Amino acid sequence: MELSTFHKIYDFKMPMVYMEKNHFNNKEALKNRFCFILIEKGAGIINLNKKNVPFIAPVIFCINENENIYIDKELNIKIKTIYFHPSIINGILDFENIRSMPEEFLLSTIQDCEYMKPFTQHNDKFYGKINIGPLTSKRLSCICESFKKESTLQNTDNWPCRSRSYIMEILFLIQNAYSESYIQNETVISEDDEEIKSIITYLINNYDKNITISELTKLFSINRTTLSSKFNESIGESIISYLNRTRINMASIILRDTKLPISEVMTRVGFNESTHFLRTFKKYTGMSPKSYRDNYCWMN
Repeated sequence: MELSTFHKIYDFKMPMVYMEKNHFNNKEALKNRFCFILIEKGAGIINLNKKNVPFIAPVIFCINENENIYIDKELNIKIKTIYFHPSIINGILDFENIRSMPEEFLLSTIQDCEYMKPFTQHNDKFYGKINIGPLTSKRLSCICESFKKESTLQNTDNWPCRSRSYIMEILFLIQNAYSESYIQNETVISEDDEEIKSIITYLINNYDKNITISELTKLFSINRTTLSSKFNESIGESIISYLNRTRINMASIILRDTKLPISEVMTRVGFNESTHFLRTFKKYTGMSPKSYRDNYCWMN
């Protein structure tokens, strides 16, 4: 697959392109491009380098040229994808020097490399997945649509420069969201167990509702003991712990990306009692919801 945008009049191409849903499933594609994935709607499980990683929209994935990724399970997802080569940002950059940053690099070039760290600096704790809030998601979606329109219609002579500027704006917003303060310990499903995958998919699609163990045992035709044992073995924590951590992660995203009342945030993520919400939020973040917003809300 040629992941470039071809000029409609002149004989040249730009190593960047907008793609619709699921084109990143092509394993050949990522051998010579970075891949930015915006999941605006839905939830499911992505297999990233043979790791099963659950996701809840809105979320972004920053995938580099050495990785393999495909959607394992999904429910009503909406995706935007942009492929690009590092040279789009800076003409001297390639997949090797962007990681080594030679001494002769100018400060501006080093800064360009820094903006692409979410794509290059992956490890056992960070797989390129960044949870984002509704406002950031809306802004990224608008930029993707602008990129798609500009690179497809090519109505002006400046379309290559303008398209490039949209990718730079996307990288700026990613960098703003990419912070150790925001990177949570990601859940990885250790076993390729279809039953556990189905249960996880159900939980992340219904975390805002009142979910009970009894309901799960009936829904998935499994007894309580077997359910608890299999879930702990695969995920490394209990169902209630996983559900509460998922809810608090979502609450923290909304708190830092909006000015919604804390009481509204609480009910949106599935808590009905303020004392329980405050206690659980502090358990997983080390601070109260108000303190978290005061420290991390970009709108402050």
